[in-house]
Amino acid sequence: MRFILLLISISIYGCTSNTQPENSATTNQVEASAETNPSSIEQAETVQLSSYNKRYQDLVKKVKSAPNFEYVKALKLTYIRTEYYQPFLGTEAELIASIYSNIDSKNWVKCNELSKQILTTNYISLDAHYGAMVCSFETNLPEQGKFHRTVMTHLLQAMWQSGDGLSPLSPLFCTSKSELDAFLKFSGFSLLKQSLLDFEGKTYDVVMVKDPDTNKEFELFFDISSQWQYGFKDIE
Repeated sequence: MRFILLLISISIYGCTSNTQPENSATTNQVEASAETNPSSIEQAETVQLSSYNKRYQDLVKKVKSAPNFEYVKALKLTYIRTEYYQPFLGTEAELIASIYSNIDSKNWVKCNELSKQILTTNYISLDAHYGAMVCSFETNLPEQGKFHRTVMTHLLQAMWQSGDGLSPLSPLFCTSKSELDAFLKFSGFSLLKQSLLDFEGKTYDVVMVKDPDTNKEFELFFDISSQWQYGFKDIE
């Protein structure tokens, strides 16, 4: 796995963006209607979900056509509002483990199939893009490999751009445990310990990491509120 950073080989700290969802006006109108008429909340939520699903699919098409940072960042922010977002399910974790198992055994075809299976419903998966990248390069499909490497790079950029991660006031935004694990791995950090923090109404993963290049140990704060909101939204 030491070749991961060499394959990416870019700086992931300097990118900025002010991308806003293209359908924000429609979403605001729906939210306003729900506030003025409580009985329409369920209908409004259905409309919002459908709107975000469509936006997500549209953004996937745009990323496939032109994988620039703006589209990838918007895709990540939209994904967590769709019906496809399921951060706690174990199926994807099993598929990710199988991807790396097939990379180790050099079963490039199977690795590619598993990567595509994840990307069908989760196009922001770092592990799936990594698997597709490696398998594409290994099967002499360099353009596909470069595409998935670009998307991976933009996803890492989006994470670093969300904050410096050094305090709960400037956390890194994380959508799932698999994304957090992949982010640490592809950024070259070693995980030492991990804990939860509740701070000002939000939930954070506090991760002690070690930079193998400097041997420096430090904490990174990840905002995982979207995961907790997903877990509790059906309890009321």
